[in-house]
Amino acid sequence: MGEWKFGFARSIGRCSVLDAELWAILDGLRHAWQLGFNRVQLESDCYEAIECILAPDHVRVGKSLVMVIRELLKRPWEVTLKHICRSANAVADGLAILMRGQPLKEMVFILLRLLF
Repeated sequence: MGEWKFGFARSIGRCSVLDAELWAILDGLRHAWQLGFNRVQLESDCYEAIECILAPDHVRVGKSLVMVIRELLKRPWEVTLKHICRSANAVADGLAILMRGQPLKEMVFILLRLLF
């Protein structure tokens, strides 16, 4: 049982759900690395994203984001990737809906208010 350490937002424009999930995974891993975490459990409700990342290196998935994520995973740290069912991700979905269209400053305020 861990605790939430940070959040982030990125404007990626129009893209597929898979690309949005891969960007979120990449940004999350980069933040975790920069914060010095050496053990990370990354959970996503996007089965396709987890499968693309975990596919053997010889399997070409056609996504440069996947190659960048795979390079991050080769660093000296322990990262566990786990697919979770959509219903288990209800809190994240609720926060995303609540904060849709809010400026970043407002998002941080709302999130802090919800957490404390």
